[in-house]
Amino acid sequence: MTRALLAALACVGLSGCVIIADGEGSSVKVSRGAPMGPYVRSVSADGQKLHATIITNCTQRADFEVVVRDVSDVAQVTISQHKDARCEGPLGDVPIYWSYQVLELPAGKQVRVMNPLSL
Repeated sequence: MTRALLAALACVGLSGCVIIADGEGSSVKVSRGAPMGPYVRSVSADGQKLHATIITNCTQRADFEVVVRDVSDVAQVTISQHKDARCEGPLGDVPIYWSYQVLELPAGKQVRVMNPLSL
């Protein structure tokens, strides 16, 4: 907790600062000038939809781009936030999904997200 508090205080004076911590505050990373996400916390695919929980302040699917690279039996997916997305508010866990139809994937296709958050 103390490390997280110190990191937050240090971040106040930094422009473009990002703090990432796990639930216990035991892993804290302060980056100056780091982009504001998205940080993909969790992902699941049920064969019809790709569900993701993203740490961001954007809440609309239109704020994100999903690039799908269909490789053999697994589709490789990268989720990125549009550079021109104008999202406001605090960072938080945002649940969002894309249908396989929108991603142009056949039903039941296995999916691997290539940019998950790892603490």
